[in-house]
Amino acid sequence: MHTIQQRLFRILLATIVVVLNLLPVGAAEIVLQAVIVPRGRVVRLGDVAKVESDDKQEAARLAAIPLLPAPGPGRQRFVRMREIQDLLAARGEDLRTLDFRGELVVEIAPPAASKAATMPKADRRAVWAGTSAATAASMTEAAELQPIERNPRLTEAQSKEAQNYLERTVIEHLNRNSGRKADWKMSLAVSEADLAKVLNAKSALRCSGGVSPWTGQQRLVVSFSTERGTVRVRFEASITAKQAVVVATQPIERGRVITAADVAVEEWDNPPAETGRRKRVDSLETLIGMEAAQPIQAGDAIYSDDFRPQLLVKRGEEIAVYARGGGIQVRTIARAQQDGARGELISVESLEAKEPFDAVVTGSREAVVFTASAAPTIEKVVEQPFRKLRQK
Repeated sequence: MHTIQQRLFRILLATIVVVLNLLPVGAAEIVLQAVIVPRGRVVRLGDVAKVESDDKQEAARLAAIPLLPAPGPGRQRFVRMREIQDLLAARGEDLRTLDFRGELVVEIAPPAASKAATMPKADRRAVWAGTSAATAASMTEAAELQPIERNPRLTEAQSKEAQNYLERTVIEHLNRNSGRKADWKMSLAVSEADLAKVLNAKSALRCSGGVSPWTGQQRLVVSFSTERGTVRVRFEASITAKQAVVVATQPIERGRVITAADVAVEEWDNPPAETGRRKRVDSLETLIGMEAAQPIQAGDAIYSDDFRPQLLVKRGEEIAVYARGGGIQVRTIARAQQDGARGELISVESLEAKEPFDAVVTGSREAVVFTASAAPTIEKVVEQPFRKLRQK
């Protein structure tokens, strides 16, 4: 008896060791920055984020991972956290060992911006004006001697023009980063002095900042060039967006086929946020004819995980299975081992031999299996009209 207990203890200990080895090691922290300037022609993870880990060698390795080419002179690029994660996953990195924090969108500024940002005041002016540092110094002194209008007064028309210019820039930024064109409405908290700067812009406005879902109170930055150099205007915006949302007009039970009478499209201000796996439905065409995967209450917005393709075969049912190949078609009866919708590959079991095999669902309690020499794609199977064998 004592020997059996020792063996059980050893097996338990070995199992714990194996499980601990399979668990991911301490996650490295990837803290994304708001605005960065790449140090070379290639943007690396260490450029866009602070990489912190107890293992210094691992932190250095992660920081050196190349992500994408650096933008050209005078160009700017925005990269989302999700894109950075996808790039790392494509290079074989285990995202479970990485803890992402910081900004959701990183602005990659052109390399020239770094020189202007790190130079003294006179040198920055030289870069902007294309002159030497000595000449720029005299320009700085002359500029400081010139009177500057601290509180510019704008007419109502000028103020409205600057506001409209800012709103158009913000809308383009929202469309680009949200991945959708919505009916954006906003109220901008911008001072009259900053509006005057916008009117003096000598280049197109570039907007950055904000976080998903891009509505509510957002902190934004608009940058542009003027005669005095690059200017950044920071402001807050209260943003709403009307969006088409499919809602249930009446309660829908789990397993019920959804019809046109069950749903309708409504315009909502600031609908609930989406997640990577849970998307809102904005089209009736993608929903009607589907089966409710869970109960849906009247008035609820419908999400992608609320429905599924209609189950034509259910586990445990006896179904007709047709075998095709070489111009010959044979019918048999088998038992479904799992649920299946049209076009799905399911496991079935023959009633006589009790042998499992795979078949493609083609209709209500019907499936088809092909020989290796004549197996088309699943999509073609679903599109083909199904012809039953005549029973003799």
